[in-house]
Amino acid sequence: MKNCWVFLFLLVLNYLMAAVMDSLLKHPLETVRFNILSYFFVMDRAEYVILAGFLLLYVSQQVLQARKKRSRQQ
Repeated sequence: MKNCWVFLFLLVLNYLMAAVMDSLLKHPLETVRFNILSYFFVMDRAEYVILAGFLLLYVSQQVLQARKKRSRQQ
């Protein structure tokens, strides 16, 4: 669970930094919002596959750790 919080913190920090940089460059708010969302609009099919693979790997690793922890307790 700690990994999820670290990931979310870094994700929010990344988006916040991008928004602050855009606003410091005097972009209108609509452009700032679009630039934040454009990270996912410019991804190729292969990048989506890699993202899905990493998410699947992460979830399976967490499930295996939970099973291992549960078996140690019994």
